[in-house]
Amino acid sequence: MLTNIPCGKRKNTTLRKGLKFTPTPNENKIELNTDIKEFCRKLRLSERFHDDNQENNDELPLVRNKTGWNPPKSNDTALEDAIQFLKEYPLENNCPVKHNLSRNDREALKTLKDKNTLIIKEADKGGAVVCMNNTFYKEKILSILNDPIYYEETDEGADLRTKHVLHDIIRKYGDGLMKEESDYLTNFEHTTSYFYGLPKIHKSKTIADSLNEQQSEYLKVCDPNDLPFRPICGGPNSITQRLSRLLDIILKPLCKCVPSFIRDDLDFLKYLPEHIEDHESKLVTFDVINLYSNIPHDLGLKAVIFWMEKMPEKIDKRFQHNFIIKSLKLILYNNVFYFDGKYYIQKKGAAMGTIIAPTYATLVLGYLEETLYERMKTKYNNEFSIYLRLNWKRFLDDCFLILPKEIDTSDFLNELNNLHQSIQFTYNESESAMAFLDILVLKSGNNICTDLYCKPTDTHNYLDFRSCHPKHTKVNIPFNLASRIITIVKNKDLQEKRLTELKLQLKQQNYPDVLIQHGIEQAISKGPIKTTDRKDTRARVTK
Repeated sequence: MLTNIPCGKRKNTTLRKGLKFTPTPNENKIELNTDIKEFCRKLRLSERFHDDNQENNDELPLVRNKTGWNPPKSNDTALEDAIQFLKEYPLENNCPVKHNLSRNDREALKTLKDKNTLIIKEADKGGAVVCMNNTFYKEKILSILNDPIYYEETDEGADLRTKHVLHDIIRKYGDGLMKEESDYLTNFEHTTSYFYGLPKIHKSKTIADSLNEQQSEYLKVCDPNDLPFRPICGGPNSITQRLSRLLDIILKPLCKCVPSFIRDDLDFLKYLPEHIEDHESKLVTFDVINLYSNIPHDLGLKAVIFWMEKMPEKIDKRFQHNFIIKSLKLILYNNVFYFDGKYYIQKKGAAMGTIIAPTYATLVLGYLEETLYERMKTKYNNEFSIYLRLNWKRFLDDCFLILPKEIDTSDFLNELNNLHQSIQFTYNESESAMAFLDILVLKSGNNICTDLYCKPTDTHNYLDFRSCHPKHTKVNIPFNLASRIITIVKNKDLQEKRLTELKLQLKQQNYPDVLIQHGIEQAISKGPIKTTDRKDTRARVTK
């Protein structure tokens, strides 16, 4: 197994550019002409609907299929002149394609593509590229799928049976669905999901030891037995994926009712105090062991019902509770995928690969946390229960708490692990520094400050500037990364150090000095990102 974790002298190979690097494509006139027509269509659509009253969104379907409707010519002559220019622009290009890969790299890429004995995956975290021998990878994945508690084999007709149940649910309980929503849920070409795993190289001691021993950015490790994999189910067109999308839109507003809920690490900063009263308090993080895989279906359904009954005003009145629960059961009990020519069905846990999974997991842990707050009144006192409700913060399975000195961490962990036998926690604690998501929380006396946190295996392998991506995407990367540093790192000296490191990292990815400097200066002038200004990720699907 080979990984490209930087730890020494730099070498230049095709894979070092990262799996997101896009080679320059050969000229394709048909595809280019199709793209131009679609772009012109979108220009007319934007002009046609930009003045529509957005206050009537409640009368629109939450989801619907693409119509393919072509709007008529606009009255905006400037727009029509631009469209006409685009359509008439000559597609002939006599200049040879200027590749962003050398001939050697292109040949190496072709060799890798044809090499059936090699599996190439991005590491679960850190961006490293991992090359594994096919046999090793297959054995690791099958060791996951052969666990009878979580998976069992099924047949290729499972999706067809699920489709019949889906139609039955819509017929019996879908009275509130609009015509467009029913069409979206049933009228599409579905494909079976596929199963794969991402190597968690940051959790392998063998790889960590090799990282310290081998003075090269390319580690060579022979099939490490202690390398775990994150199971992933990829199915953007699975039979339940569209139903999952609709349920996510319906249920996601409930997440904001969960006291511990945070959207991401930047949202976490809103709740982190700059000063604490007790300088002996401990910084503690808790992690749920394999959360998605270990949520029993009965617990998950009970949690969703709890939140729907507690916050009924958050649920669109068009949708019956029976429709929501029946649909959720269908998704949970019929998550089918294939690997190595065999079909499997997931027996336990959140349905992997479905859009609803993060919302579902958030509501389940939120339900258990309500029990925790009540138990803390008896175990300790009402004051600590209130403190916990205000200061226990969680992003999916990662939890953070500044724990008062009088609370024993092991005792608190036991209380967490007694909430449900299938949901178990581990913890780390420190009196001075603790990593949470991508933030390093630092405590000095009564003061709290923050820094960036990166795992030792993080490659900082940002998108190479030579990649054939849209220019605006690459231009925005220095600004976005610098804005993140300015938002997280408040100490000016430390902030300057991180920005200097960012410059070096981006230069390694071939970003021009002028572009890097402009992005950093622009980020400094705008200041920290305000979470209140960021858009909610909940959106209607109305393409």
